[in-house]
Amino acid sequence: MRKIFICNNIYDSEKRDFFNGFVVVDNDIISLVEHKPFIERDNLVGEVYELNNNYLIPGFVDAHAHLLQTEVRNSRIDLQSLKSRKEIIEKLRNTKERIIFAENFDESKIDMNRFLTLDELDEVSNEKPVIVRRICGHIAFVNSVARDILLKYDSNIGVDGILREEQVFNLDSIFKEDDSVLESSLHTAVNRAHSHGITAIGEFADPQYFKIYEKLSNSGDLHLRVAIFLRYKYYDDLNRAKIVGGFGNEFLKINGIKYFMDGSIGGFTAGMSFKYKNMKTKGMILIDNLKELIKLPIENNFQIATHAIGDRAINEVINAYESYAGKDNSLLRIEHAEIITDDIIDRISKNNLFLVMQPNFVRNWDFGENHMYDERLGEYAKFNNRYGDIVKRGIKLAFSSDSMPMSPLYGIKDIDSFERENQRLSFKDAIYYYTKGGAEAIRRGDIGEIKVGKKADFTVLDESLTHVKMTFVNGERVFNEEH
Repeated sequence: MRKIFICNNIYDSEKRDFFNGFVVVDNDIISLVEHKPFIERDNLVGEVYELNNNYLIPGFVDAHAHLLQTEVRNSRIDLQSLKSRKEIIEKLRNTKERIIFAENFDESKIDMNRFLTLDELDEVSNEKPVIVRRICGHIAFVNSVARDILLKYDSNIGVDGILREEQVFNLDSIFKEDDSVLESSLHTAVNRAHSHGITAIGEFADPQYFKIYEKLSNSGDLHLRVAIFLRYKYYDDLNRAKIVGGFGNEFLKINGIKYFMDGSIGGFTAGMSFKYKNMKTKGMILIDNLKELIKLPIENNFQIATHAIGDRAINEVINAYESYAGKDNSLLRIEHAEIITDDIIDRISKNNLFLVMQPNFVRNWDFGENHMYDERLGEYAKFNNRYGDIVKRGIKLAFSSDSMPMSPLYGIKDIDSFERENQRLSFKDAIYYYTKGGAEAIRRGDIGEIKVGKKADFTVLDESLTHVKMTFVNGERVFNEEH
């Protein structure tokens, strides 16, 4: 059925501004875009959406997300709102589950401002496993019972009960959820994405999660465009199956391979060229042969998405990417790229690389009362998340959430007034990097713009541009705040 969207504020991706007009959708595709008020004509009869002074933008594309993983973790103990060690210990003690598994610990927002110790978690229980994962996902803390279990899988876990990087990543496969739980979680997660105006994602997942997406896609019930990225440890399986990058359908594709060059700033494991403030460490470099590792995936059309946060780690990624820089630039992504010097910006520009960054990180840790970047990096905090400088150089950029939290509006609503001038963009530009930029980052040329021939994926924002009123995929409404 033909649909007509009439709105005083429709987003033009080329001009990065709004216009008064209407959009016509036929068979899931945008067939007409008019930059003028709607004039009813016989050939424009159809279902009409009068959006008035609301804002019609392309559907948000979250180019780096952990949609299903986050939904699973949301069912566990959430520590994010707690402000003291006492509250945390009490909440953990009061848990009746067989395994005490908590998420979103953030020491920068609580009174003690330090990591949890094994002794403290032994106070919680000396009979049940206790696991507390830091919000960054790169550090976790366990009690003695959990440590004894994990030593069966990894003999290198330290006596301090602190897990780092791969040890943390393996937790979900060791304490695995049943498929039935994941299937239920995915339905909820997709609805949650729609409520934030998200119509497409770059989903970083493991094979078990991919199987759940396949089931939903095969049933015809996956109304979210999902580009899957699997960790490199699974690449040999893909290669043996003769799967190439981009394989799939309009709602589910295998897009890329994920690598980790370093850790996180919160965990002191992001690889820096300098020492952390009041610390002896410069963080970690996790891969020394990235250039060789990515050769075969690139030849088989897989995107390469390498997590690199610290300046030293980013330079290592660029070193590996330089040999392949003549390829389609969307093949070579740097995830996060938080600490970038002028020299790094020059190198990224010269090699035409693609950055996928998270404005919500500034909202979380360099805005208002929380300044973790300053506390961890001292004078070097000035190099964090330089969106304004990146855009001025014409570098390819996409915004995403990393699901911390999964809300584009949370990330960009104050981006024009971030405290550091080099982090600021206009809100209209930020929309571009969360729509057209995100679509390019997951190699989707058919979405991300309100333009003739594109898929009819829309998000309707209210008059204040602060919350999502409706979301459409292929012209079908998948979210309505009034219902």
